[in-house]
Amino acid sequence: MGTRNLTKVIDSEGITRVAQYGQWDGYPDYMGTRTLAFISEYKMLDKIESHLFKARFITDEEAEAYSKPYTSDEGWMNMEQGATFSSMYPSLTRDTGCDILRVLVYSNGEVPLVDNSDFENDDLMCEGVYTLNFQTREFISTFGRTVKYSFDELPTAKDYLAAFNREEVNA
Repeated sequence: MGTRNLTKVIDSEGITRVAQYGQWDGYPDYMGTRTLAFISEYKMLDKIESHLFKARFITDEEAEAYSKPYTSDEGWMNMEQGATFSSMYPSLTRDTGCDILRVLVYSNGEVPLVDNSDFENDDLMCEGVYTLNFQTREFISTFGRTVKYSFDELPTAKDYLAAFNREEVNA
């Protein structure tokens, strides 16, 4: 389902290193629990943090240059071209969502990214934001309400989802 969302990573200096727009499944039951499961893997937060140097926001011109070989003369991608582009550059597609964290950790080289930071402020279109903040050492999820968890005290998926149904929220 098209539930637009943003996956963010803020480094220990407070600089946003990843701001990945996601078109699909941005609700806590999917995007939140999927992110939680990945960051809960052994030493995964350390791996994510140590691979942030690979993330690089690219210019609009660079983004166009990446996509140009996969587009028609009219500037559109058909399904086959889109699938090929997505497999070559998963960091530049709206389909990647929170899997950008996997791309970052498991890529061998630079990870080109479009800076979608402003999307977080779009109250109409942005339905969920999932942030790893290495400065505050928190996993922060916003979907109608905000829940925060210390990296040292990550919840189970059940407790995480229950937090979205409670009156009180972790601060």
